[in-house]
Amino acid sequence: MELKNEATGLGWDDAKRTVDCSKEWWDEHIKRCQESTGKKCNHMKFKKQGPKHLEDLHIIFDKVHVTGASASCA
Repeated sequence: MELKNEATGLGWDDAKRTVDCSKEWWDEHIKRCQESTGKKCNHMKFKKQGPKHLEDLHIIFDKVHVTGASASCA
């Protein structure tokens, strides 16, 4: 949910059900993600369309809250 809720400079595209941002934002995000993991960034798949079953994911994880203090990009 980082892409939807935490990152700055983003909007939300209801038609595509994914984040709405500039090409420059995507380029920088993918670069940072790949540098931190050493492998291809798996967020790229959300550039054109959001995850399937997004509404179901909201139901499942609605009450889950994290601080990001011990999170990592995988």
